[in-house]
Amino acid sequence: MERGAERSRKTGGFTMKQFWIILWRGLLLRCPRCGQGKLFRRWFKMYERCPVCHLLYEREPGFYTGGMAINLVISELIVAAFVIPFSVWAALNANVPFIPILIAISPLPVFLPILFFRHSRSFWIGLNYWLDPPKQTADEYQWDPNTRQHR
Repeated sequence: MERGAERSRKTGGFTMKQFWIILWRGLLLRCPRCGQGKLFRRWFKMYERCPVCHLLYEREPGFYTGGMAINLVISELIVAAFVIPFSVWAALNANVPFIPILIAISPLPVFLPILFFRHSRSFWIGLNYWLDPPKQTADEYQWDPNTRQHR
């Protein structure tokens, strides 16, 4: 086990402890590198870079496709976790009114993806940072706050 930790230190990879830290930062909607910078300005508007360490959040066009997949899978698993037990319960009990249950459950597929939008993006950024860390560190480039670009 020590050899793996030694190897990850030598190659620049992350240890499992760092993975859990990055995952926790994703849950808190914080930058995976520094843990201090916020990811979102408003509910649906993200910062382009971390306000603290200037990590670029979106590396390429279409970067958040994986985040959308995470959002879809989690949302639909939660919907299935509600719909399947209610359907079985309604099928076994003839006196259960089906329409009120259908009305109560039908908004879930619409509202859950909206509710998990921020966290799915945050987890995707953290997962990407863990699996493929950026080649540059904060010390390798200078950030000009006036022009908001690298020198």
